[in-house]
Amino acid sequence: MLLYFSIFIILLTFSYYEVLSNNHKFSIKGLTVVCLVFFILSFIRWKTGTDWENYYATFTRIKIPWDTLTDPYANFELGFMFLYNLARTFSDSYTMMLFLEGLILYSCLFYGLKKYSIYPVYSIL
Repeated sequence: MLLYFSIFIILLTFSYYEVLSNNHKFSIKGLTVVCLVFFILSFIRWKTGTDWENYYATFTRIKIPWDTLTDPYANFELGFMFLYNLARTFSDSYTMMLFLEGLILYSCLFYGLKKYSIYPVYSIL
């Protein structure tokens, strides 16, 4: 809980400075740092969340990639199973799967906020 509270305080401080200074270079640097930290936190986590076991079990159930793409017992969307099978093609490590998910998520977030937000760090907050 302390980690989440610390992240909130840091984002609040960065956002306050970002809005008051109206410095675009600071906004982009702050956005880069925040997205990088969140990205790293996204793939080094283990056993976080109530549904973590289900995702991990589904990933480890894939023995031969692409044979389980339409597995009716997986109870996941086709696109998500595609991502799982893609990750399983390159590595047996679930951390690599989390890395791939984080890479997709935070690269889209970074480029979207960089392009469309006046205050990107405030937008993350």
